[in-house]
Amino acid sequence: MLELTIVGLTNVLFLRVFLSIFRFVYIIVEESPTQPEPEPEYNNDSSNDKVNVEELIAKNGDSPTLNLSLQGITDQDMNIVANALENNTTIKTLELVANVIGAAGIKLLADALKNNSTLTALNLSNVGITDESAQHLADVLRNNTTLSTLRLFNNSIGVQGAKYLADSLRENTALTAIDLGMNQIGIEGSQYFGDALRNNMGLKEFNIQANGLGDDGAEHIANALQHNTTLTSLGIFCNEIGEKGAQHIGDALKNNKTLTTLEFRDNTIGDKGTQHLADALQYNTTLTTLQLDTNGINDEGIQYLAGALQKNKTLNELDLSYNAIGDEGVQHLANALRKNTGLKEFDLSGNRISNVGVNHLANAAQKNTCSFWLTFSPVSLSAQSYYNISSSTVDLLLNWGPIIFIPCLPLAYLLLNTRNGLRRTVIILAVACFVATLLRVIPSIAVSPSNPHFKIISLSFFHAGQIINAACGPLVMMPVSQLSCLWFGPNERARATTIAIMANVFGSTISFLINPAIVSKPSNLPYLLYFHVGLALVAGILTLAYFPAQPPKPPSHAAEILMNVENNNSDSGFKVYMKGLWQCIMNPSFVLLAIVGGVMTGTFSVWTSLFSTILNPENYTEQQA
Repeated sequence: MLELTIVGLTNVLFLRVFLSIFRFVYIIVEESPTQPEPEPEYNNDSSNDKVNVEELIAKNGDSPTLNLSLQGITDQDMNIVANALENNTTIKTLELVANVIGAAGIKLLADALKNNSTLTALNLSNVGITDESAQHLADVLRNNTTLSTLRLFNNSIGVQGAKYLADSLRENTALTAIDLGMNQIGIEGSQYFGDALRNNMGLKEFNIQANGLGDDGAEHIANALQHNTTLTSLGIFCNEIGEKGAQHIGDALKNNKTLTTLEFRDNTIGDKGTQHLADALQYNTTLTTLQLDTNGINDEGIQYLAGALQKNKTLNELDLSYNAIGDEGVQHLANALRKNTGLKEFDLSGNRISNVGVNHLANAAQKNTCSFWLTFSPVSLSAQSYYNISSSTVDLLLNWGPIIFIPCLPLAYLLLNTRNGLRRTVIILAVACFVATLLRVIPSIAVSPSNPHFKIISLSFFHAGQIINAACGPLVMMPVSQLSCLWFGPNERARATTIAIMANVFGSTISFLINPAIVSKPSNLPYLLYFHVGLALVAGILTLAYFPAQPPKPPSHAAEILMNVENNNSDSGFKVYMKGLWQCIMNPSFVLLAIVGGVMTGTFSVWTSLFSTILNPENYTEQQA
């Protein structure tokens, strides 16, 4: 049975921007320690506020990680760092990211490493390493037996520097991971590394992203894969590799027995290049993760890949996001998923997939055990499949809330400030919620899904129900403070208000557990709607039967004033509230508090709405998310 746990189909453009930013800054936080460590006091390297490196090292104490990133450290400071490495036996990880360290400073560090036997990870990303600096590092790598991770991301290492480092890898057996992304290694430099990797017996992770390799550089790396027996992860993305380069890599994968992760995104392999990789997947038995996002792949290329997936039994993560895949390509993939038993994570974000393509995947899921990740709603894929609607339609249904909230806000305020306004507001809220849920369920009761007008009828009732439900938003939030003031004493109001607000948030969060549990397949969607109607009906009955207009006796002086206002005519009550509102607006402290509270509430609402999208890529199912 297929156990596909994640399928991404979102077309949200800002996600791509966010990922680009994340890839830029991840190098700083990637190896953060699991135990608390002293926070570095970041410095802007101004002459009037020079960092005290000795003091920072002293504050670090016995922590195994010394983080000196973004400290404006110079060659002179590196003498202090080098002395610390020679005398300190507890530092295992040294972070020097985003400093300006010249060749002299790197030489001091390299000399210190010759006498150090404890450091296992060194991060020199974005420090301006040149070919000369690379030579100093290469000299120490030849004989070093403890350093296992070296990160040289985003520096100025050219062909000669690549030669120095590659030569050292021929002799080094301790290094297991090296990151050379975003340098100027080029085709010639990649040949040096290709030759070194043929015989290297220690390296497991090799990243050479964004180094201008092209097809020829890919060939050099591919030749190394034909002979290397230890490398498990290879990053060659953003290297302008076309279909010929993909062919070289594909040929290597047919024989390679150790590589498990291939990061091939942001290249230009197209359909023909995809065909070469697909051919390799029919023979390869070790690759588990393949990233092919942003490669100009169309439906033709996906057809080749789908054919390979029917035979491949080991691949469990496949990223095809931000290509040009349409409904035809998705149909080929859906057919493959019916036979593939290993794929766990599958991303089609940012492609040209309509509701027709979504239905292909949904139908494949119905015949297997699948859980899909789709844009913002935990059950939106099921909704698209059952009602034959697009993802944009589902998004509109979900977004009626913020669209309707603001225009309904003044109306809710007027309603609350009429005679017996609190009771009227709560009763109208209960009735409106019931009507909204009832409208959404009517098509499932009265119209068969086989009816040709089922989609139009369903959408009409759904939009009407969602708009009414959205209008209830202000009616939920506004009465809270008035309810606390009217029914609770001075020492109880804050607690009562907090509980009321958190109950609303808690209920929203619970829905993310209940909805996926009920809608295990698209045909179960009506059961979720029936469940919502039942809840709204019970809440409405309890409100009508129990909720009184006012307490029998005011619990405080403020409550007594509020009761007098409520019992007064509507014009008088409204004037009192408008006066109070104006006083609040003119109070800077209140305005500041309102802004902070609004930002916090908005942020929390976004997180709860996107909880499924955030957690699913980390191998959480919809039920777990």
